[in-house]
Amino acid sequence: MAPDARQTIYVVDASSWISIEGHPAQNRILSRVVEMIEGGRIECPPEAWAEVLKCPWVHAWLDQYQDRLIKRHRQNANYLALIGEIAHRF
Repeated sequence: MAPDARQTIYVVDASSWISIEGHPAQNRILSRVVEMIEGGRIECPPEAWAEVLKCPWVHAWLDQYQDRLIKRHRQNANYLALIGEIAHRF
């Protein structure tokens, strides 16, 4: 059975935030991103959030969601094991 896309959590890295800044469709992209944040489907590590500060337009859109976006998983063994498994595959 395929996973339900409505339950998928997306972890967004710095390069993803940076690529939105200045994109011709940035307002549409950010509008959809906000919907996903409000639905609890997007998160990012603190290091990626630091990069958002370098993107004024993206930061202006997302600043109010900072508490919802930033997830610290360094103490979560299951999360770290999953990251290791993914990194090993690539």
